[in-house]
Amino acid sequence: MRRQPYVERVLVGAVVLTAAGPALAHGQQIFLMPVGNLFALLAVIIAALTVKVDWVSRVLAILLALLVGLPPYFVTNRYIRDWISSSEVGWFIAGFLPPLAGAGLFLFWRWKARERKTPEAPSK
Repeated sequence: MRRQPYVERVLVGAVVLTAAGPALAHGQQIFLMPVGNLFALLAVIIAALTVKVDWVSRVLAILLALLVGLPPYFVTNRYIRDWISSSEVGWFIAGFLPPLAGAGLFLFWRWKARERKTPEAPSK
């Protein structure tokens, strides 16, 4: 049984309306911040796989990137700077930088901690 074409439009509209309300988001924010989060998550996954750290640190970095990206969705627009909310690039950066910075700093910290633990080779 095939649904009518308007049913899909109504379902997509309902999803967008229910997602934008609790997230206090609309317009570019509801689209470009998640895209920024996705690109940051991809960068974190690539970095976690290339940096020499244990697998627990890799998983924690990816989870941290997911968790750090959530709070900006629940900040009201009056607390967001004008240069971010006035352009599409600003919303993308607002979604891209927090997960990348949080997970990047965590991976750097774990990498440096591992580097300190490994003994240096004796010089000849």
